[in-house]
Amino acid sequence: MSFRILGAALAVILGLVACSDESPPAAFSDIHFANGPKIRLDVAAVDIVSEFSPTFQAPQVEQNFPIPPQRAIENWVHDRLQANNPGSPYRVRVTIIDASARELEGGGRYTARASVKVDVVDAHGFAVRTAHAEAVRSVTVDPDASPDDRDYAWYGMTRDLIGSLAGELDHQIRSTFYPYVQ
Repeated sequence: MSFRILGAALAVILGLVACSDESPPAAFSDIHFANGPKIRLDVAAVDIVSEFSPTFQAPQVEQNFPIPPQRAIENWVHDRLQANNPGSPYRVRVTIIDASARELEGGGRYTARASVKVDVVDAHGFAVRTAHAEAVRSVTVDPDASPDDRDYAWYGMTRDLIGSLAGELDHQIRSTFYPYVQ
């Protein structure tokens, strides 16, 4: 009797394995920026505001990325910008203006854009210091590429896009936000 149960269980398992001809989707680690020094700011808080809203309609594809550009931008803010003075009347406002990716006509070619503005604002919400950066990256993926290969291309494009944006914002903040950078 136990051989019949074991045989039936083995048949079910082998049947399930045979039906699964797809490999599991690739797992991607989140894109973070903790490897560089924090930018310590003499402000009470760091706020993120997004003016960008994904449309979830073609030709927009950022919602399909393993790590969408908007999330990578938010990670940069959390990883790099640090408010160091809870009693300050000043705040930092990070505005995500664009974090889009689109498939260009003809398919297989993708362009991603990121645009971010960082302001030190006073108690009335007026900007006293501003930094702004934009970045654009493109990638071509073979139309016959697997979904995993396309995701790897999108992941690399996002990493490069936000890395470039972050480098420019780091430079601008450190050079123009005096006396708010500690």
